[in-house]
Amino acid sequence: MPTLEKLDGVFMPGYYHLMTGACVGDKMKEIGVIVVCFVITIITPVNGGTSVCGTRRYETDLSRCCNGTVASKSDGNSCCGTKAYDSRLSLCCNGKTANKADGTRCCDTKAYNPNLSLCCNGNRVNKRDGTRCCGTKAYHPTISLCCNDNVVSKRDGTTCCGTKAYDRGTKLCCNGKVASKADGTTCCGTKAYNPTLSLCCNGNTASKRDGTKCCGTKAYDPNLSRCCDGERARKSDGTSCCGTKAYYPNLSLCCNGKAVSKREGTKCCGTKAYNPNLSMCCNEKKVSKADGSRCCGTKAYFSDLSLCCNGNTPSKRDGTKCCDTKAYHPNLSMCCNGKKVSKSDGSSCCGTKAYFSYLSLCCNGNTPSKRDGTKCCGTQAYFQNLSLCCNGKVVSKSKGTRCCGTKAYDQNLSLCCNESVARKADGTRCCGTKAYDPRIKMCCNGQIC
Repeated sequence: MPTLEKLDGVFMPGYYHLMTGACVGDKMKEIGVIVVCFVITIITPVNGGTSVCGTRRYETDLSRCCNGTVASKSDGNSCCGTKAYDSRLSLCCNGKTANKADGTRCCDTKAYNPNLSLCCNGNRVNKRDGTRCCGTKAYHPTISLCCNDNVVSKRDGTTCCGTKAYDRGTKLCCNGKVASKADGTTCCGTKAYNPTLSLCCNGNTASKRDGTKCCGTKAYDPNLSRCCDGERARKSDGTSCCGTKAYYPNLSLCCNGKAVSKREGTKCCGTKAYNPNLSMCCNEKKVSKADGSRCCGTKAYFSDLSLCCNGNTPSKRDGTKCCDTKAYHPNLSMCCNGKKVSKSDGSSCCGTKAYFSYLSLCCNGNTPSKRDGTKCCGTQAYFQNLSLCCNGKVVSKSKGTRCCGTKAYDQNLSLCCNESVARKADGTRCCGTKAYDPRIKMCCNGQIC
């Protein structure tokens, strides 16, 4: 005798199995719904309908859906996060329930009474501790200051400097730090200094005894020294700067911040000097002209004897053209993606290999024989009348005429569900990677329910 099958506490029409000995007279015994035994007529339950919450089905008169989770209506009349709660007795504070007996407002996940407490950055504090918030603490503005979320006593001062209080009459606030006015009347970085006695050089104080101008963090006397890239250099060492040092331009060259004697040459090559009559500068490397008349990378070479191939100098005896760093003869070889290959191996390039196009195919750098097929599938060859190419994999047409991922399937017998083959005997629609019958089942977030 056909009867109903129960899913998650809900009876759905259309789910049948044989149940022997269940029919008494012309009716079945009551199992939650009244079912007429003959012709299998189903009467809808009187207590309400059903719906889906996440991947579960539930009775709307008994439960509610709270953020994808089924919660019992007996637990409350509203949702708080994934749970039901009674809004007459509780508050919902950041997804958690708090007792209304503790207060009428939320402070993070707790309830509080605004007449008795403060909510300071999610922290509940007693009003006896203060009347205003400072970070997560309470304070009394008549006796304290709030300095960058730090409570400090007004005995230490009436103005904030960073996280501390200070007295403007006796102190300075220098870049967030308190400094004594006894040390000076002006700030230099985080310190106080006297401008009549010292200089402020990049946040550092330097005595005016050492000079009247700044060079980096130090003082210098421009009559005795010069400032070269933030460093003091003696004028006796030169009249110009080369990097951090002084030099005489009539005696030396300045080559990339290094002073080099002109006896070594009249031009710079990197940090060295060279004589252009005897040497060349090849990529900031000094090389002898005896080794060549032209540069190839950091080497010298003679262009009538050698080639310049990516910084290498192969002999012209080895070839007349470059293939990466090697020379080759175009009549004897080919250059396939920077690799020299013999023309005896083929007349065309396939990746770094040579092949004969009338004998083979070029499939992603591989050269399968045309005996294996006339088209490419990944690195393989295949015949279109016998096989399919499914996502780079060759599959026989005997398994189907369409692709589903890397498999072939027969659309009369199967469905393609998210690149997975599912039988049509299991359903006519896809749910995730499976087939289902929409007349008797539902698809809930990619799962059959």
